[in-house]
Amino acid sequence: MNQHKNYEANSLNSNKVLRFLRPLIDDSKQNNDSVYFQYRFRVDHCALLTYLKNNAPVNGKLAYWDLPKENFSFLALGDVAEWTANGPQRFAGTGRRLEQLQSRLSILNESTATTQMPAILFFSSFFHQIAQDSEWDGFSPAKLYLPEILIAKDGETVTICLNYEITGNTNPDSLLSDIQQQEDAFRAFSASTDFSLTDSVVELAPYLNGEKPQWIRAVNRSISSIKDHEIDKVVLAKKSEIDVVSTAPLYDTLRNLRSIYPGCVTFLFREANGKAFFGATPEWLARMHDGILTCDALAGSIGRSENPSVDRQLGQELLESRKNRSEHDFVVQYLENKMQHLADDTRSQDAPTLKKLYNVQHLYTKMTGRLKSGVSPMQVVEQLHPTPAVGGIPSETALDFIRKVEELERGYYAAPMGWISADGDFDFAVGLRSGLLDSETLHLYAGAGIVEGSDPDDEYEELQLKLQPLLNAFQAAPVHE
Repeated sequence: MNQHKNYEANSLNSNKVLRFLRPLIDDSKQNNDSVYFQYRFRVDHCALLTYLKNNAPVNGKLAYWDLPKENFSFLALGDVAEWTANGPQRFAGTGRRLEQLQSRLSILNESTATTQMPAILFFSSFFHQIAQDSEWDGFSPAKLYLPEILIAKDGETVTICLNYEITGNTNPDSLLSDIQQQEDAFRAFSASTDFSLTDSVVELAPYLNGEKPQWIRAVNRSISSIKDHEIDKVVLAKKSEIDVVSTAPLYDTLRNLRSIYPGCVTFLFREANGKAFFGATPEWLARMHDGILTCDALAGSIGRSENPSVDRQLGQELLESRKNRSEHDFVVQYLENKMQHLADDTRSQDAPTLKKLYNVQHLYTKMTGRLKSGVSPMQVVEQLHPTPAVGGIPSETALDFIRKVEELERGYYAAPMGWISADGDFDFAVGLRSGLLDSETLHLYAGAGIVEGSDPDDEYEELQLKLQPLLNAFQAAPVHE
């Protein structure tokens, strides 16, 4: 049984809210167009996964974004406004919607105390411009949305953001009543002393679908194209489908992922139809904070060992691997070229270092620069995606090759996703180490870069390493061929 501290229901400053709302309602009525209002307040504590378990709707749209190493996380519920786009102009179209919203969103803090947290919108997209019929039906090639409720945790500071669409017909009394109910409910939850999650047991059916022979054929075809100088590098993805015999709610999976992979972004994007894309990705496409743009080159992989000496030896082998350095250098050169168009004063490491995760280590190069004036978040995405870490070189030729060879729809896998603030900061990760839960089927996705000198069997073993985070999170047995 939960125990609760004594707390008093918050007394909403109705007059203050009304003074803020009336001009917004008048503006909407005059221009015959919606505007958006955000009311925010702070609470002492809110364990996001516990809230997801106990209070969030079982169905409906939600997003979870967690950087355990940075002690920074979001939980977003529902959507007040959503914009979607398709085709070659999907990023540009989403960017125009972002610009519109930035001028139509007004924020009211509960008190006069300022908060550094900006208004947040969530962004997700497909790897390819246009979707094919697949398990990804119900998702959009590019989407930007403003959630109904956003719980933001930055260190020990927890901010609740309630978003509302304001029209000329908005009833301010009804809106005030909803704010009061939401604030009282969050303060009651914050006062709870029980933030535990119980363990759940998950059972997955073994699968045997001939995926390795299919993978070997695809890799051999790629190597032939590289030898014929049609492409220099291509990243091939593989999908594994597993029947979920019994499953725990996704908060258990997220908890496992954030615990095992604290250096990754643990994420969940669930659509209104219940389909959920989730994972723990180690790779950033781009981050921009205080005017500084950061991009990561993450390509070239090898396993880990529990023996420190063997682990160091594996890392050194990766650093000295001609094949892996070639794969990594393609990504570095691509990003350095793109950064010249996006940022000033660009800098990058002279040589790659190792990024060590729980069961795999990667070659890693970080590059930074000051974002050029007038460059928008969506322009950054449009310029960078897809990098050779998930696509190939030359880019367009590699993308055509991927469509012909892979025999799957990538959807959100290896695609940009993240959040954008109303004042222009953003975090965009690449949807790797990920899966899609669709009814009673778990779709797992992993990829490997193919260059001259690649070995199909070695690449298949690399895929198995990359699938392990999701299998661990589901408490499953190792993958079977």
